[in-house]
Amino acid sequence: MPPDFFLNTINLRHLEISYYQFSVLADWFGQLINLRHLSMSNSAKLIELPDGIGQLINLRYMDVSHCGKLTHLPDGIGRLINLRHLDISHCIGLTTLPDGIGTIDQSKTPGLDMYSCQSLTQLPKDIGQLINLRCFNIMRCDKLAELPVGLEQMHFLQTLPWFVVGGQASIQTLQGINQLSGKLQIRGLEQVQDAREAKEANLAAKKNLSSLSLIWQQNNSNNSDCEAAEGCNKCEQLPPLGKLRLRVLKVLTIKGMDSLKCIGNEFYSEGGKREIKGFFFRSLERLVFENMPNLEPWDQYHDNLLMKEERRQTFTFPCLKELALSGCPKLGLLPFLILPCLQQLHVLNCEKVVVRSLPSLTFLKLAGQLSFPEVEGVSSYQNPDALETLEIEKSGEVCYIPEDIVNLTALRSLKIASCHKLISLPREGLTKLSSLKSLKKFNCNALNSLPTMGIIREGMTRSYLVTLILRMVMV
Repeated sequence: MPPDFFLNTINLRHLEISYYQFSVLADWFGQLINLRHLSMSNSAKLIELPDGIGQLINLRYMDVSHCGKLTHLPDGIGRLINLRHLDISHCIGLTTLPDGIGTIDQSKTPGLDMYSCQSLTQLPKDIGQLINLRCFNIMRCDKLAELPVGLEQMHFLQTLPWFVVGGQASIQTLQGINQLSGKLQIRGLEQVQDAREAKEANLAAKKNLSSLSLIWQQNNSNNSDCEAAEGCNKCEQLPPLGKLRLRVLKVLTIKGMDSLKCIGNEFYSEGGKREIKGFFFRSLERLVFENMPNLEPWDQYHDNLLMKEERRQTFTFPCLKELALSGCPKLGLLPFLILPCLQQLHVLNCEKVVVRSLPSLTFLKLAGQLSFPEVEGVSSYQNPDALETLEIEKSGEVCYIPEDIVNLTALRSLKIASCHKLISLPREGLTKLSSLKSLKKFNCNALNSLPTMGIIREGMTRSYLVTLILRMVMV
């Protein structure tokens, strides 16, 4: 691009030079003092921005996303007093931000997008001065260890993907940040000292969150203190999540609580022995319990509710569509009352789990350590007319597939993988599975024969049957 290219464009307000093929920008960019929008995204060769870019005092929006070779930003960024949004997402080579970034006009900086800045190790201390910041996207900034001091003053913040308890950031930092929406992951909860401290996070006021992940870290890479690592091992009870009444919450993940033994009324209600009333998780669509080796069968108090007809419409999870259970070997009965909308159930290494009838279930996956009752009762998990997909994987103890599988008349896909002791399929074959379209079997070395498929049913073409048989042989 010739040096005089922009000589007659001093009044230019919008400039997009995405996919720029030069490694540096000339200083004369600073002459475009009326520029308000500048995009240089996807400039793969760009390694440096001129300090003169700080002369663009009228700039509102700046996008240098996907510039992978860019390693730093010039100090002049701090002079962009009218900048309202800075997008440096996917700048994977960016290691630091200039200290002056916090001097940008606080009232005019609603957005800072740093998504996937994978080399960024720390943030400038003055970034906490951007008290009117609304978007603070630090998702996939994997090397970023701490959040800036002053975060608690960002009361207008709407986007904060994760928060780490530790260092200078306590759980109370979240107390006044109540406009958060979308996803929030809170890590390092093993460092929270007591219930009073946790309550001060004021999660109940964050009504716009759609996904909340609570993580107790067993091996905290940011803190080598042994006592902190033992913090999660001492937690035997959940906080009163029901009291939070997160009415718009769509995803809830709880994992890594090694000593959690039971989940009782506090999960549903406001604590104590109060009755369950209403829909405490009325919008929840996905619930995950992972790596809780001591979690035992849940409080039987909820079973009594099902005995009373007048309370049969009391659903704790009326919109739950997906439930994932992993690494909970002692977990038994799940008293979720009624799950009218559950469509997907994933069970991994939960050999004692027992789930009541699930009338809307269409997908069921059983993997890892499985007990025989769990597999034998597979048709009791759901309405036989609803289940469409069944997967049984990586189980070294399953020797046979139960006979009642033939009652799953809506089953369209059956996958059996890495079940090394499996020696037989149902004696009646799969003749009753009238909707079956996909049968996948692999790494089942002890299974020497395939089931009888029966005669070609009316409406089933010969080519369909050939395709099905070939899949069985080749998979």
